[in-house]
Amino acid sequence: MSVVPLGSHGPSRRRSLLDMLLDEAVELAEAVRDYISERIPQDVNAVNAVDRLRESAEISRITSRVSFSVAWLLSRRAVLAGEISHEESLDDAYRLGGTGICDVEGDLPSTAPSRFHGLSQRSHSLYTRISRLDRDLDGKAGPLPG
Repeated sequence: MSVVPLGSHGPSRRRSLLDMLLDEAVELAEAVRDYISERIPQDVNAVNAVDRLRESAEISRITSRVSFSVAWLLSRRAVLAGEISHEESLDDAYRLGGTGICDVEGDLPSTAPSRFHGLSQRSHSLYTRISRLDRDLDGKAGPLPG
């Protein structure tokens, strides 16, 4: 699959892409919240301690992926709205964080339900796509309008 750099579209197409990705991230955050509120209280004693720990670690990774993705998307929106300049947005504070934690796939316990595996895969896919867009900011895509 070919990735089209974020900067190669007009402002309305970039805003549309950002809005779609942000909608996806918010929907994923809600799904994770629902999963946690439904699964964790019910199954706390049904799963062995090691698998509970692995599942908890992956929930943290999923939450981090979504959080870093939302923060990055909001910073891109700020550039499009003229709230920060493209040059300022290249500062580490506005770049995608979490590398080394978020960009790896977790070791999911076999006891985790398929719904949980799906949340992990979706969050990894979202983070990977945002990571590609973030790398494009290093010159290939050119400045986003401010």
